[in-house]
Amino acid sequence: MNENLTETWWFVGLLKNLFCYLLCVFLFIGSVRLSKFYSLFLNAEKSRRNRIYKFLNRFIWGSTTRFGSQNLSQIPYFVKIYDSKNQDFLSKKLNKCALFLFCAGGLLTTYLAWGILQERLMTSRYEFSIFNSTGNEYFTQKRKFKDSQFVVFSNRLGAFLISAIYLTAFRRRKNDFSSNEEDNVPLHKYFYASFSNILSSYCQYEALKFISFPAQVLGKASKIVPTMLMGIIVQRKSYPCCQYFSGLLISAGVFSFLLYGYGGDDESVHSTMTKNPKIYIESHQQNFHLISGLILMSCYLASDSFTSNWQNAMFSKYRQCSSMQMMLWVNFYSILLTLVGLTGRGDLFSTSLDILSNGSLAYDIFLTSICSSIGQLFIFYTIYKFGAVNFTIIMTTRQALSILLSCWIFGHKVNLYGYTSLAVVFWSLFVYNYSKRSKKL
Repeated sequence: MNENLTETWWFVGLLKNLFCYLLCVFLFIGSVRLSKFYSLFLNAEKSRRNRIYKFLNRFIWGSTTRFGSQNLSQIPYFVKIYDSKNQDFLSKKLNKCALFLFCAGGLLTTYLAWGILQERLMTSRYEFSIFNSTGNEYFTQKRKFKDSQFVVFSNRLGAFLISAIYLTAFRRRKNDFSSNEEDNVPLHKYFYASFSNILSSYCQYEALKFISFPAQVLGKASKIVPTMLMGIIVQRKSYPCCQYFSGLLISAGVFSFLLYGYGGDDESVHSTMTKNPKIYIESHQQNFHLISGLILMSCYLASDSFTSNWQNAMFSKYRQCSSMQMMLWVNFYSILLTLVGLTGRGDLFSTSLDILSNGSLAYDIFLTSICSSIGQLFIFYTIYKFGAVNFTIIMTTRQALSILLSCWIFGHKVNLYGYTSLAVVFWSLFVYNYSKRSKKL
């Protein structure tokens, strides 16, 4: 009953997080304004050796001197994991086909495992120890892990540590962590991508409490339409009609799967629909779950679309910005924001106690963070070696396999309408990717 009540009031937790995040945003914008005023007020000639002056200019303008110009070289925005003059051992010993299989296998392994761990983490019941006022164990209780924000925090912490280790190890590389003032990006610009990124991640985990993992994967596939809309707003882009048509087909397939895709009795506690639409309408709880899941997925799609377009705009404006730099600073701000959110809601201490009292929960959170972080490295390496089109094909295949794997492990039952909707969605995805490739050729 308590779990159902907690799920019913999910929007209260979302509003609390938004309040904490927006408070950070207002404080951050205010600090940016004050920093600009302070850096302009200081005498540049007398302050060049002042560390505060240098940091403020690095934070605001992207260089330790205010008028450092951006050197727009031809180095691509994605990360070059190894120098082109010093090829890595894989490309020397293995042919291109074997290297592609290595990248595809790495992406599929890490993200398939990540998806399964996500679903298990948010839907399984863990055994927690309840302590009395004297600190002795009082009794044990089985319940679901509720704090999605802590999972986001752990994922961002793992990604931050891996990117920091990489940039430290390859610090001498100019295109990754250059000491040249002209190569730097204003640090405050990473904050806005971080804000939308953690909001999308939080909504993604919360949605798993109300809709199944296959439905969520299909919902992610429909982000093509909001991504194009954000591209028009943020970057003033234009798209061919074929891509709009593919996006609409994907959205139609997703909604068809949500309404009619389940057959039989899905015993999963986070299933949101039944075979008969009339029974579904009569069930207030299922109706609430579906609406809640759709709202959370809509928030996810809007936030994630803004994140990708904001990052693309930064990559276009600052050619020296690498994906590893983006990974480092976005995750750095995300750690700060999630810590503020956890502290503001008063969940940091209680959630930490829950994790410490359950080894399997801590293990699942740790594996989720590792898979997410290593998967990001495979993303950057695959794009560098084989391009964005081949990467998208691999990830589209991963989405289809994720649905099948989830149905097999967690017992989701999909009927003929569901499989037809799946076919429509993934066929539309391949049409969309083919139209993008044809446009480039």
